[in-house]
Amino acid sequence: YYTAATDNRRRHMRWGIAIAIWTMELFKDFYLAVTGQWEPSLLPLHLCGFGLMMIAVDAIHPNKTTREILYSLTIWGAFAAEIFPDWAYYPIMNQWALQSFLIHALLIAYPMMLMVSGE
Repeated sequence: YYTAATDNRRRHMRWGIAIAIWTMELFKDFYLAVTGQWEPSLLPLHLCGFGLMMIAVDAIHPNKTTREILYSLTIWGAFAAEIFPDWAYYPIMNQWALQSFLIHALLIAYPMMLMVSGE
């Protein structure tokens, strides 16, 4: 679908993924802060958190550097997180488990759609 889209539609799709990922991450942090469960270890300062930032930067200002980082680090880190999740102690139908699987799937999908389209 991404490859057949116009440039304007592609830009909207990139923005949509970036906004969806950040919305889910901020909702989680807000909910945990309101319920008194937030800890500094929940800040997105790991490889996938870095991927969140790179997707946002690439959606706003696409460039070769962010795309190389997305391919070389983010896609493989998110793939490893999907195979070996550290959130596996949650039941599979738990909101946090589903959200984590979805965020990491989008972290894989974003660079894959760029790669497949030749961007």
